[in-house]
Amino acid sequence: MLETERLELRRWRKGNLEEAATLFRYASDEEIGPLCGWNPHTGVEESRNIINDVFVGPENYAIALKSTDEPIGCVELKDISDEHTTEPVREAIRANRLLDGCEMDEGALYELTAGSAKELGYWIARPYWGWGFMTEALREMLRHAFKNLGAPAVWGGHYIDNIASSRVMEHCGLKPVCVASHCHFPIIDEYHDCLIRVITRAQWCETLA
Repeated sequence: MLETERLELRRWRKGNLEEAATLFRYASDEEIGPLCGWNPHTGVEESRNIINDVFVGPENYAIALKSTDEPIGCVELKDISDEHTTEPVREAIRANRLLDGCEMDEGALYELTAGSAKELGYWIARPYWGWGFMTEALREMLRHAFKNLGAPAVWGGHYIDNIASSRVMEHCGLKPVCVASHCHFPIIDEYHDCLIRVITRAQWCETLA
């Protein structure tokens, strides 16, 4: 378990109907799933199955309020995605399409698209938007990635028009690298342009100074 001032990042509780019901209440919101590439949940049983079968990665955490122990979102560190990160970044390097202001040279970026670099995925329930909870959770995940997991870099991506997610990543120090055009999200069968961001261990250390 990881901990912040207001949150516990803990494992999802398999077989717990109350946990599944809470997940369904928030993940059935049509404003949540499609922004992350998945469909809104359609029932408590589906949410229970997702807890049992999907939220099982070694670095997948429920974002739970300390005050209530209620899960209000999910955050995960996973191996870097070939389709949505590695290939778009390498293609941008080859085509000289890195964004103006990208602070890293091409060779260093290329090296960080493989190996032990990690990628962030996250969402938070709509009633908790604007309270700083997502930023708080991501900062703890970055600390965990760099201090405990030894990751050289952490990548993140969001739809180019998802302003809220863009602000969260900016607040956490992830720098824009390139735009991945026409990315396919097969679960919802939609295509979106995505802004890809990265923060290295050295850059993260600078934020602590």
